[in-house]
Amino acid sequence: MHSDTSVLASNRDEFLERPTARADWWDIPHTHILGPRDLKAGVNGTWIGISKRGHMAFLTNNHEMGSPVTNKRTRGLLVHDFLVDDQVSPADYLTRLLPEGQLYNGFNLVVGDLCRTAFYAGSNHTRNDDNEKDDTSTLSLEPLPLDQVLGLSNADLGTPQDWPRVQRGVMVMTEILGQQLAREALIEELFTMLRDSSPFTPTNLPQTVEEARKPICLPPIQLHQQWYGTGVSTVILVDHDNHVYYSERELVTQDGAPVSEPGRTFEFMIDPEPATN
Repeated sequence: MHSDTSVLASNRDEFLERPTARADWWDIPHTHILGPRDLKAGVNGTWIGISKRGHMAFLTNNHEMGSPVTNKRTRGLLVHDFLVDDQVSPADYLTRLLPEGQLYNGFNLVVGDLCRTAFYAGSNHTRNDDNEKDDTSTLSLEPLPLDQVLGLSNADLGTPQDWPRVQRGVMVMTEILGQQLAREALIEELFTMLRDSSPFTPTNLPQTVEEARKPICLPPIQLHQQWYGTGVSTVILVDHDNHVYYSERELVTQDGAPVSEPGRTFEFMIDPEPATN
């Protein structure tokens, strides 16, 4: 939170050749939903989005659950299905998924209702009483506190010690929010944080999985003969009047070259009960 404003700052790490549509308003009948689309699976799923009805969701892959299995459902539908269902609450949506956690590769899913100020996190990775990895794949869920800065990457929520990027991100974002900046300055500071590739440079890139966990912004690296890294950054602000500022900036091209074009920005109001004709 920033005063009376909810703030989300997010990077997407992915194979850069993966077909993706930039953030925009979705097609009929879901023209009230804003977000990018993942085109690879042919179902127009997504990893992040927000609707004029107040629904908001994002997900990350959970790398702690091992290598992906090819016959699983696409995780992009988890965000999509919540955004298109205007009536379901975050807790009810995750509860509905409880029997289906094993049908997906590892994920962390955050769903929220901005009108009710209710956010919940769900994961299909559970731990046993000794905080060790558990082989089960049932879905867990928990309400999220909105009065503090939380960080999430490709491991369980609440385990930042394994991911230096999460530790640094939470620290830097806390400092930024503490400055009580005006909106435009706040957005620029958040994008600056999301572009932070330290301790690496274009000539000094991560060489191991552990090193790849360090930078907030992962520079393009060759992985399985493909370019992999942080391809796009997203900042979303929602103020106390339900005014939404959604900004997306593409960082690199499919071959890892820097992108110089300006990003995309959308402004709109949340209206949980739109007028009907």
